[in-house]
Amino acid sequence: MLPSVLIGPNPELNRELMSLLVGVPAIEVVRVLTSYPTTEELSRIIRVQGVSLIFLCVDDFPRVENLAASVEELIAGFPIISISSRTDTQLLTELMRAGIRSHLNFPISGIGLAEAIESVRRRLKKHPLVVPGGSDLYAFLPANPGVGSSTIAMSISCALAEDLGARTLLLDCDLAAGAIL
Repeated sequence: MLPSVLIGPNPELNRELMSLLVGVPAIEVVRVLTSYPTTEELSRIIRVQGVSLIFLCVDDFPRVENLAASVEELIAGFPIISISSRTDTQLLTELMRAGIRSHLNFPISGIGLAEAIESVRRRLKKHPLVVPGGSDLYAFLPANPGVGSSTIAMSISCALAEDLGARTLLLDCDLAAGAIL
């Protein structure tokens, strides 16, 4: 199973791709972004949600080029399948320069999608991704009692769980004055 993220501001393209991906058991779309994220946002999504493949709409190429470069810097060889309604040959040259190896034209064919996914699976089998992890443990230590460290810890753990889909465990280890049950 390849956890994937779909990034695209084009709703028609997103709908078509999602309808085709429903029939592909090897793909699990863990996040759909309807606008281009910041490089920091994308980096967090890749690390926290264990993403191994990005489907990327390349209609706004300058932003895409920036995202592709940041992903390549974070994880060399990270698989990106680009999708576009543009059909010019210059786009393919630009994509190759950006390090994107697979491209699908809109309207997307099921055969083309299956070939692109199989190509990514073969590449990942030969060269598994090494995703740098974030911190696994966060500690909130108050300077004085009653300054709100339990509230901050609870808010951050909820944000990690809800916004990024991270699995969290919150422990309040202050036996004398712990507020979280």
